[in-house]
Amino acid sequence: VSVACDGNLKQRRLLTAQGTGKMVEVDKFSMERDKWMRDAVSRVVVLENVPKAGPEKYRRLKDVLTSIARGVGDIGERGVYLPKSESGGANGFAFIEYANATAANKALKKLHQYRMDQSHELAAITLGELQGVLQTRNEFNPDDVVPARPPKEDDSSDKIELPSWLRDERSREQYAVVQGNNAIEVFWFDSIVGSEANYAREHWTDSRSSWSPLGTYLATYHFQGIVLWGGPSWDKIMRFPHPNVQFAQFSCQERYLVTWNGMETMPGEENNDIKCVIIWDVLTGRKLRAFPVPPMPESDQKRDNPVWPIFKWSHDDKYFARAGEDMISVYTTPSMGLLDKKSIRIPRLQNFEWSPTDPVIAYWTPEEGDSPARLCLIEIPSRRELRQKGVYSVENVKLQWKSNGDYLACRILRFTKNRKVQYTNFELIHMRDKDYPIDILDFKEKEIVEAFEWEPKGNRFAVIHGDPPNKSDVSFYSMESTSNGQLKHLFTLDKRSFNQIFWSPAGNFCMLARLGNPNESVNGTFEWYNVSDQELIGAAEHYCSTNVEWDPSGRHVCSYTSFNKFKTDNGYIIYNVSGKQLMTVTLDKLYQFLWRPRPPLLLSAEAEKNVKKNIKKYRDQFEKEDEELKESKRSGRAAERRTLREQWKSYLASREELLHKVQQKKEEAPEDEYEVIEETKEIVLNVEEEIDYNRPMLTEEDMRD
Repeated sequence: VSVACDGNLKQRRLLTAQGTGKMVEVDKFSMERDKWMRDAVSRVVVLENVPKAGPEKYRRLKDVLTSIARGVGDIGERGVYLPKSESGGANGFAFIEYANATAANKALKKLHQYRMDQSHELAAITLGELQGVLQTRNEFNPDDVVPARPPKEDDSSDKIELPSWLRDERSREQYAVVQGNNAIEVFWFDSIVGSEANYAREHWTDSRSSWSPLGTYLATYHFQGIVLWGGPSWDKIMRFPHPNVQFAQFSCQERYLVTWNGMETMPGEENNDIKCVIIWDVLTGRKLRAFPVPPMPESDQKRDNPVWPIFKWSHDDKYFARAGEDMISVYTTPSMGLLDKKSIRIPRLQNFEWSPTDPVIAYWTPEEGDSPARLCLIEIPSRRELRQKGVYSVENVKLQWKSNGDYLACRILRFTKNRKVQYTNFELIHMRDKDYPIDILDFKEKEIVEAFEWEPKGNRFAVIHGDPPNKSDVSFYSMESTSNGQLKHLFTLDKRSFNQIFWSPAGNFCMLARLGNPNESVNGTFEWYNVSDQELIGAAEHYCSTNVEWDPSGRHVCSYTSFNKFKTDNGYIIYNVSGKQLMTVTLDKLYQFLWRPRPPLLLSAEAEKNVKKNIKKYRDQFEKEDEELKESKRSGRAAERRTLREQWKSYLASREELLHKVQQKKEEAPEDEYEVIEETKEIVLNVEEEIDYNRPMLTEEDMRD
């Protein structure tokens, strides 16, 4: 029946309600609307915290949202809907319709926590999730809880379980070894059982390999690009095509990957499609943005910051930055756009570093004329300067953050007043105190500082200083507040030959090493110290060792000799925390030894403190388990030896029984039944030719004969 309704013709259909026998008039428009709503719950993304613009800026705001929405997925016919307020402006939220549910889910990850400006960070949710929130009762009703659907045995949609290695029953560490034929082997390691092979593959990489910062992925380098592997079966997770890739870098939270083919964009090629650096989304494998790499000017060849990494990431992956000519360019994620559409101008910029825990950048600039060198701290995204200090007679500055962001060490190479002699001093900034106070540590003139390292957990640091290689001292200091507010000197080890410091990730234990020159008699010497007790607890030697790596738990440390530096004596040795040698492996070619990183602990500071307080209870429990494992190992070896002895005895008994039967049969048989056959066999062992000089020579007659 066609009827006129508000001047519009609508098709109406008469349907019989099932089971009622009554005629129900249903609007076709309503049916299509309900169908769209059922589909929209998974295709429509709702944005909150949208800027509340006035009527004059409404159109501009909608265009900006449309541009952002298209940049992260394919939008549907209706596109962006921005509700208006009574005055005609924006209400502070928006709806975006995407082409399908897959596009909406991908866009949701990009739009959530997307920063439109300094004060507006978007919050994204699907329309279906919003309806679920609105329909939730204020009071909890157990009858409303829907039981979880048990997984089907043939469910092929199960995802790869990437963090499975963290649930090992004995909390064993994993490490990867890159060796000859570009083979990679992954092992479990336990101080009691030793190494246990987990996975191995020939030609797994074309050059080298690396772990992601949290240990989720193993990245392999190939001529065609980077491949990520993971899961209990080491499945291929994602591939990033970038021909001739030379370098790869993960962001701190593993959300993004930066690849570089090692090339520079030459002058005149800036507008061409020559993109040397590419930033990828790790989860989707999508190429987010590409950057050219301008050649470094000759005047900047001595700059402190190396060519790689080109970008440096903030601790939460919200920002990444690169140094340019007199500026720092900070970009935001996931838009990959320049923060506030402009770089931070810093004349004569030399180097910068992100705080490992806060959105703070530290940088330094050199002297110019009467202006001193500057050490500065700025906050991102506000660009507010937190602290600065001028320093004179500066040759170079190295910035070194403590892993928890509590302190920043500025290692300054300086000149004396006559600028003929160099010396080193440290400006140590307290980041958690008001006004960021600075402690100063000076060393004598002509005294070379070879190494400086913060204790990962704690407030101490170690410095190697003196006249290397045999007259260096190792000094330990504490940043604890004292009555006079000065640094606290703990102790000094005199006249040592070490040039590198390796703290245990768990703190307290420190390994001192001499690495580098194979011609030195002291190369490959190590000592372990308990810093709290100021006690030497172990020493070892590994000749020609080139690298030292602690495992993330701080229980084991490895020294190894890489084929990249030395072509002989390749292999690795694993020690415990006190320097006791646990395992030695020799290889023809060893390129890399890589402990698998672990994500940060989920325990709160209070819970971790409680564990340390009750450590004796836990220690007794784990020592009991270790003793049971040792006993099992001993009994297993004893059982294996016992089995071999029994097999040998059984074999001897069977041979003796056979010999006895043969002899018995020979004795019982009459002699005439036997026929003796003698056989002579000649074997030529050697043939020699000798000249008999006593024999007369042949005559002509003899020759004729």
